[in-house]
Amino acid sequence: MKLSSVIFYLGLVSALLTPARALDLRFINWDGEDGGLKYTNKGKTVTIHAAESSFSPVYKFEGAGPLVLFKEVMIEGKIVRQTAATLAVPAGLTHAIVVVAATDAELTTYAGMWIDDSPVTRPAGTIRLVNFSSHSVAFKIDTSEFTIAPTSTEQVPVKTNVRRILMQAATQVEGKWKVVANNPLPVRSGLRLLLLMRDGRPMEGSEPNVVDLLSFYDQPPAIPENGVAGVTR
Repeated sequence: MKLSSVIFYLGLVSALLTPARALDLRFINWDGEDGGLKYTNKGKTVTIHAAESSFSPVYKFEGAGPLVLFKEVMIEGKIVRQTAATLAVPAGLTHAIVVVAATDAELTTYAGMWIDDSPVTRPAGTIRLVNFSSHSVAFKIDTSEFTIAPTSTEQVPVKTNVRRILMQAATQVEGKWKVVANNPLPVRSGLRLLLLMRDGRPMEGSEPNVVDLLSFYDQPPAIPENGVAGVTR
C-alpha cells in the first residue's frame, strides 16, 4: 500500500474515532426574535428562539464541523435552505453564548461572536465584560478601574457582602468624553453578570448612544462531579 494511501486511511480512522463535541449553546440575537434561524444537530433541524435582551433556552450541538446557521425560504414553490452564517467553533468549549447580528438589511446573512459560558471560566460572583463596539471604553466598577479595547474582554470579581456597587463607564469621541453608564449595579447572591458593548443603535425619538451596554444576569450551570471538558476539580 502506498504511503499516501496509508496516511489517508489513518486520517479517516482518526476522524471516525474522534468523539463529536457536545456543546450547550445559548443565543442572543441583536436583531430581535424572528424565529427564522435554524441549525442541524444529529440530523435534526433545530429552530433558534433568541431575543436581543435575554438569553435563549439552552440548545445542544454535537458535531466535528462548524455551526452552520440557515433559514428556510420558499423559492419557486420549494422550501430551500439558505445559509445565514458558518461559524467555526472555538476549541475547548463546553458551554457557549453565541451573539448573532445581521450583516444586511434583509436579515439574510449574519455574523456570530462566541463567548465562553463555562461555570469554570465564568463562575458566580463575577462580571464578564465583552466589547463588541468600535470604541475603547473606560470603566470603574467598585474599586476596579480598567479600559476595554474593541474585541477585548475583562472579568472582575464582585463583593458578596453588599447589595449594589457603582459602575461608571465612558468613551472618547473627537477628544470629548461621552458617558456610557453611571448607575448602581445590583449584586445578586449566586448569580453572575454578563455586560456586552456594541455601537449605539438608532432609537426612536432620541439620539442614539455612542455605545450600547446590555446586561444579562444568570445562574451558572452546575459543575459535574467529574469536572467539565477536561477541567479537573
